[in-house]
Amino acid sequence: MPVTHSGTLTDNADVSIVVGGSAYVMPVSLSYSQNVNAARKASFEVSSLEDVLKCPLGTKIVITVGYYPQPEKAETYTNYYNFEGIVREVSPNANGATITAYDYISLLQTSTYIDYKGADAIGHDLFVLAANAANISEIDTSNLLGGCGINATKAMGLSGLMTRKAFIDKCFSNMISVVTDSTKYHEALNAKYWQYGIRHGKEMDFFELDTSNVSSFPALSVSMNSNNLLSITPTIDTQRMVNSLTIQSSTADFNFTYTDTDSVNQYGVSSKLISLANNKREEIETAAFEIVSRFNRPTYKYVVTVTNAQAFSLGDYVEVTMPLLGTQLLPIQGITTSFTDSATALNLGEKELSFTEIIKLIL
Repeated sequence: MPVTHSGTLTDNADVSIVVGGSAYVMPVSLSYSQNVNAARKASFEVSSLEDVLKCPLGTKIVITVGYYPQPEKAETYTNYYNFEGIVREVSPNANGATITAYDYISLLQTSTYIDYKGADAIGHDLFVLAANAANISEIDTSNLLGGCGINATKAMGLSGLMTRKAFIDKCFSNMISVVTDSTKYHEALNAKYWQYGIRHGKEMDFFELDTSNVSSFPALSVSMNSNNLLSITPTIDTQRMVNSLTIQSSTADFNFTYTDTDSVNQYGVSSKLISLANNKREEIETAAFEIVSRFNRPTYKYVVTVTNAQAFSLGDYVEVTMPLLGTQLLPIQGITTSFTDSATALNLGEKELSFTEIIKLIL
């Protein structure tokens, strides 16, 4: 049966850590950290030599976390806290050691190199190709059904010697689409993109982010007055901002510049030049206007730290309201949870799509 240790882990957490398929260890601290498109890391400290010896490098680790006094709801409530992976680091200390395990995405990263053939990829859905690459015995890919509607092309570079994760990352870097449906979006150009992660246990998830869609809703809303808020740190970034864009046609002798004077007056000029093999003036002018309208403002990122009263997942949306900055709906790109400190830090922000990536999708 699970070993309960409630002396130092907060939130009345019932933590079970099974190593090697049968042995239990007693943690005195536990934390998780994870970013999108990467392995989740679980770190825990043990305070006896006996427990240290149970956790050699390469050992399988299974962690389950339950909450009381409502154990009947523990499975649904703590779904995202269940973890399965492999011990990758052991750091001894005076009392025991800190054990660090990574989930099975780490096996995709360190896999043997595979000679991927372009003929096997071109024309196939990128979602399906990535799911096939993730299909190893340690990872549950049974829920990776359907597709993203984007087929592989030669220009995507999906051939050659790569690890499984390198191939998956190339697929996901191209799983981007631009939509202009005015009934679902307020902006002219709206990017949808896919990300992946093992969000609980050993089950791989591919999830699409569509933040600008009017039907998207937050899993959490925070402001300076929120009861569960511990801290909030915003970052305002102008590095990707474009408020004056010149598009030069490489097949016709003309260029077109569109400048958003309101944005220039507020933030200063931030100009870009791009050359395209397109001689249709109307398309170029429309694209310049839409790109500037999409990138004429700074981008916002936040680190929001809340109590462990609710479990969150990569890809969840968080609505943040701050004085002067207004309200933004942003996806969770990274999570760090400490059961010892009873706190979860959420890294919020959009995927950093450049204007050149967007313009290639619309012209």
